[in-house]
Amino acid sequence: DGFEQPGEECDAGDSNSNTGACTLACKNPICGDTFVQPGKGEQCDDGNLSNNDACLNTCKSASCGDGVVHQGVEQCDDGNQVGNDFCSNQCLSPTCSDGVKNGSETGVDCGGPCGKCGLGGSCQSHGDCAQQACVNNVCVLTKSCKELKQANPALGDGDYTIDPDGGGSVQPLVVHCDMDAGACGYTMVRFNDGALGGHQDAYTNKCAAVGMEVIVPRTKAHATAIVGWNGGVVPNLYNVFPKYNGAQYITNWTGRCQGQPCTFWMTDNAQGNVSCLAPPASHEPNGDNSVNYRIYKWNEGCGIEGGWNDADASVAYTGWVICSTNDC
Repeated sequence: DGFEQPGEECDAGDSNSNTGACTLACKNPICGDTFVQPGKGEQCDDGNLSNNDACLNTCKSASCGDGVVHQGVEQCDDGNQVGNDFCSNQCLSPTCSDGVKNGSETGVDCGGPCGKCGLGGSCQSHGDCAQQACVNNVCVLTKSCKELKQANPALGDGDYTIDPDGGGSVQPLVVHCDMDAGACGYTMVRFNDGALGGHQDAYTNKCAAVGMEVIVPRTKAHATAIVGWNGGVVPNLYNVFPKYNGAQYITNWTGRCQGQPCTFWMTDNAQGNVSCLAPPASHEPNGDNSVNYRIYKWNEGCGIEGGWNDADASVAYTGWVICSTNDC
């Protein structure tokens, strides 16, 4: 009747409306009264206080980005329109196949809980990378097993892909990394090639073609690892050279690692005789050598030490060679 009576909250007379400022029941409009009052900013009113259906308890229509999960429709709703966090801007939870770097991923659909990232992928730890090395938050190939072990000390012995010249003309290749023979990770790879003949230069060139040298056994443990990995066979060549032309006994020889003198192990024989011949046979090396050519194996005796000779550029066991980055 247009007059507010006891028990009435309002009375607008003929203007009373369930969608207006005073309902037909002479009540002030409120969210939850089942009537949509646009003038009060309501978009919906389902008469309940549920906050995860199509109408929020604020009488706003549920929408992605409102911070409330609409059950059965949305998987998540973090209240923002950022697409690369733990809830997409379509209110979908991250997956490992949605084409977006999101959730705990370190790269697009890789790293973290997803599969490992490939070369060039983003990473937070070595475990995010298929190649096991995360350097400056990028999955990379290391140049050697030494670098790989430095990057990821937890890695064990095994075959790994390296890139000896770090993206240069030498193609990445699979090598064996001995991670347990010492503090360093030792790189070794064997090439079998029947075209390698009886001159050492061919073997030098074979290793150089992949950015490496003929292997140097830096320690006894290293030599043991090399022989064990090579099926119990001592290498046919070591990158060990006389310090001067005609040098006798291996104590007057030196390893060459990346072109520079380095220590090596070939025998526990205090006299430096590596011939593996019983006295009174001649000792080796016996001086028929020059500084340009390395020691070569000439017999199979003496366990991991092997039997060695120094006849300049000779190779006795032909057709294969073990190469290394020799950076330990």
